[in-house]
Amino acid sequence: MLDQLKNRHMLAFAVLCLLLGAVLLFIHRQRSASTPLPPEPVAKALGLPKTNPSGRIPVEGPSQGGFNKQEVHVNSLPVSLPPSQLPPSLPAASQLSSETEQGKAWLQQEAERVENLTAGMDAFTAAKFLYGLNRGREGHYTPYIRELTVQALAENPNDFDTILLWTRLQPYQSYAHNPEREAGYRKLLEMEPTSLVALVGLGESIYWVQPEEAVQHLEKAKLKDPGLANAYLAFAYQRLGDYDKALDILKERPENDIVAQAHLHGIESGEPYIPPIQRTEAAQQLEHLKTAVAAHTAQFKSGELEFSLTLSRKLPQQRNFWDFLLKLLQSPKVDTVANVPSYEDRGYWYITHRFDGEYQFYDVKARKKEELNGRPTQTWIEDGVNPDIWQETHHQYLRKGQRLFIRDGTEWKQYPSQNIPWSFFDKRFNPRWWSWPPHGEPFEKFIHSYKPVEVETVELEGTPYYYLKLYHETEKENAETATTHEIWMHPQKAFHATRMMTCNRITSLIPDEGSIWPISAPSVQPVDMLHLYSQTYQLAIYEPGIWFPKTVIAEAFGYHDMDSIFPNTLASEYPVMVSEALLPESFREEHLTWPLRKITLQVHRAVFNIPIAKKELGLSDFRPTPP
Repeated sequence: MLDQLKNRHMLAFAVLCLLLGAVLLFIHRQRSASTPLPPEPVAKALGLPKTNPSGRIPVEGPSQGGFNKQEVHVNSLPVSLPPSQLPPSLPAASQLSSETEQGKAWLQQEAERVENLTAGMDAFTAAKFLYGLNRGREGHYTPYIRELTVQALAENPNDFDTILLWTRLQPYQSYAHNPEREAGYRKLLEMEPTSLVALVGLGESIYWVQPEEAVQHLEKAKLKDPGLANAYLAFAYQRLGDYDKALDILKERPENDIVAQAHLHGIESGEPYIPPIQRTEAAQQLEHLKTAVAAHTAQFKSGELEFSLTLSRKLPQQRNFWDFLLKLLQSPKVDTVANVPSYEDRGYWYITHRFDGEYQFYDVKARKKEELNGRPTQTWIEDGVNPDIWQETHHQYLRKGQRLFIRDGTEWKQYPSQNIPWSFFDKRFNPRWWSWPPHGEPFEKFIHSYKPVEVETVELEGTPYYYLKLYHETEKENAETATTHEIWMHPQKAFHATRMMTCNRITSLIPDEGSIWPISAPSVQPVDMLHLYSQTYQLAIYEPGIWFPKTVIAEAFGYHDMDSIFPNTLASEYPVMVSEALLPESFREEHLTWPLRKITLQVHRAVFNIPIAKKELGLSDFRPTPP
């Protein structure tokens, strides 16, 4: 009995020793396998990449680069090598340097072992196989994967999966930027514009230096996959200083995402990990603009102006069969002349405006069929309202701060400022509405409402201009509007705007047929429209040496379906910030040549900073009657 117990104890002890030995051997091998080898950088071995034969592609818009407008080489990938210069299937041991002969011998053994693992595989298959065995981007097999990927690119430089693998091997840093990694994902996005991996990869690669463009790509990715709440989208919003949006996205991340939870805690505690981007040069340009525009605005102390406003509308072109046949027979030059549309004047206003401090006087004579906002006038006849009858009016107004008064005989009657109809008094009666900054607002308020996303100096026909792009989003029930303003300012003319282009992208939801709206919850479909509007200024100097518009032409080009502007493009691929340069040339030629309606301001006389008598302001008999 005792002998049997002893034998059992000895057997158990032997089993334990064997298990312990196996564990120690496993740990030893793991430590050996995790020993990193010094990788040889691919870019350094190949030198700088060649330039794209088509030239550089500028990073556009606000959404593409923002203040830090850069240029990147799309083909910033390893160049194709001739077969004689292709590396062997695996790198020689001498390429993986070691300071000792023993280390070199060990590396040689590893190379032979890896070559045995990948025997019979082509370069890409071998690289992909080793990538699957690897432990992280800088794991044990990384040097071999890099060299195999370079060989695969040389053999097939336009393969999506090969470029993707090469791009993923490029070093990544959370709070930095790798141009090679960016170039790889740009190439992938160029090859497949709808690729989710390319959209997310490029957004992750550039969020630190180009957060506006990163947001655009990552938001598109999120639209393609509604369940995708990418933490890098939150990081990009933090770089833009929009911590509220970043919070909303981080709250969608799972609780076991410790990185997202750390950023969430940082924002909520007022100490975010990611600071807003510092754009030194652009910030200086914007500050310079603020100072210059404020100095120009401060010059207007008082003044008297006489100007007119003319509202015109494009007449529809009616053609019969003979007109169509004549068009086919005419030469292109004659056809162009024949296609010049006709415009009908729908309203004319002649305004005398005087201002001094907080007092503004208006004498407005009008002959109109429409109001300045395009609504028809209301002319009552026996059979009801006729919208196509000329209406002649003559009114005098006085504004004191925010209060509006209208002259009624010898009395001034106050009108409730919160309920002033367009037909009664239009803000465009004020010539400063047509000046710069627009709508008579202070420049600081204007750029606070519409966030600057790009500011730079550009050259047009040999003349330097300041270019300013602003962006703003508004959301109302069942509709979202994304507004982009593009403004060109002349630095030698008091930084006054010479042109302003406005693109309003309006996405609304309409119920499908058969649904009861809004009583029941209908199934809805989005309607994506673009409204285009521009103002062009011709400037002149008025006494005592102040720049002010001589003429302003405001043109409205109507509403257009986004799918007609960007045909064969998915809705998720439409640009978030629509600028004039992003519109197809064919669309611009067809729809931005002749506006549907326009308003022309013409200044007939103007003089500033002169004494204005109370009588000329209508203040000699100013005894307002309460509303």
